[in-house]
Parts: sequence; structure tokens; C-alpha cells
Amino acid sequence: MRFRSDPASIRGSIAPVVTPFTTDGALDHDSLRELVRWQLRQGSHGISTGGSTGEPSAQTTDERLTAITTVAQETNDTVPFLPATGAAHLQDTLHLTDHADRHGADAA
Repeated sequence: MRFRSDPASIRGSIAPVVTPFTTDGALDHDSLRELVRWQLRQGSHGISTGGSTGEPSAQTTDERLTAITTVAQETNDTVPFLPATGAAHLQDTLHLTDHADRHGADAA
């Protein structure tokens, strides 16, 4: 697997963002985009999603894929993007990691 940049060169504050949901349980793309923009305005050097905030066990693989896409579009290669792709099932991990790679993740 080849990512967009050398993961060893990633430095600084990589902010883990939570995944917001609407009151009816759908992924809230607008709020997720705003969280990313807010973190970058505050000086974060990169963005991480779907990992250390403990959410993956409560999300479907499709929700995680969609969140990766949304954050990748918002960061748009301007800062390092490091989505978490680990899952309980190996096939889900591979699918999430491939998706992250195709959407410009710097590491996963």
C-alpha cells in the first residue's frame, strides 16, 4: 500500500475529531466538516478520524467509510489526514484501509 506522503514526516498536533450524528442517527456531514475546519483554524497540523475517540465499535463500516470520505474532502490534501481503519474483522480493516488510501490518507 502506498500513501500520499511519508508517514515518518508527519509532525505536530494531529487532532482526533469525533463523528457527529443527527438526532435521527444519521452521520452529520455538515457538523463533521465544521469540526475539521475549526480544528484547522485553531492550529492543528492534521486530522484523525474514527479512532481514539472510541467510536468505531458503535459505527457501521459504511458510516466509517462515509466519514473518511467527508474528512478527506474537507482536508483536501492541505494537512495530513490519518483515519483509523482498524476493525474487529480483517476484511473490514482491509476495506477501510483501501478506502482511506484511495481518498488520500497519509497513513492509517
